[in-house]
Amino acid sequence: MRGEVRVGVRASVAAVLLTIMVQGGAAAQTARSAFADCILERAADVVPACTELIEAGDQEPIVVSQARVNRAMARYAAGKLIESFEDASAAIDAYPENVQAYALRGMLWQAAGVFDAALADFDAAIRIDPKHAPAWNNRATLFAHLKRYDEAIRDLDSAIDIAPEYPRGHYNRGVVRAERGEFDLAMRDLTSAVTLDPEYWEAFAARGRLNAHLRRLPAARADFDKAIALNPADGGLREERAKLGRR
Repeated sequence: MRGEVRVGVRASVAAVLLTIMVQGGAAAQTARSAFADCILERAADVVPACTELIEAGDQEPIVVSQARVNRAMARYAAGKLIESFEDASAAIDAYPENVQAYALRGMLWQAAGVFDAALADFDAAIRIDPKHAPAWNNRATLFAHLKRYDEAIRDLDSAIDIAPEYPRGHYNRGVVRAERGEFDLAMRDLTSAVTLDPEYWEAFAARGRLNAHLRRLPAARADFDKAIALNPADGGLREERAKLGRR
């Protein structure tokens, strides 16, 4: 199962962007450029622009918070987990309503095995924005990891009720249902995930594993073929497909 950090720029941050855009002068131009490169992720490497916003000292707390979140996500992707954690925590200090900051820090706590702290952060994200599907999805990933499957399913039901076209919710619910032996329901969820997102290689791979478990080998091979085509760098997928030929 996978959690999700990236939830988009919130409306309040976008409102600050509009303020910056109508300002004049060279300083405003610099602010607009850094804002676009960092907050809107226009730059391939957001870290320099985000650092500029963080260190400027004249930005709204919500902008500083979002800059720290985006820098934290870049550091997370680069494997710099301690720096990512520090940025996520500072983002919460700057603006305690930042859902992305709680989502990322919760995932980092979970990866470190500090499950009580992870749950507290995921709970906070849901309190801040109870209509935000990824917040429910993230808490479900923790419950599933702890084998609290009933709670995971309830959270994923909430995520899907809020956003029926949210593929990760369907994918994760399918994975949990497969763990519980609810194979028909799991197949339905995983098929929904790949229908909603035809490039969702993880969902194709999960459905391939389920088809293999159910001895539907041609369907399993087709799913692994699709997963490999979408993610050719993953050698593990090829190994899984090769094992099907030995069954």
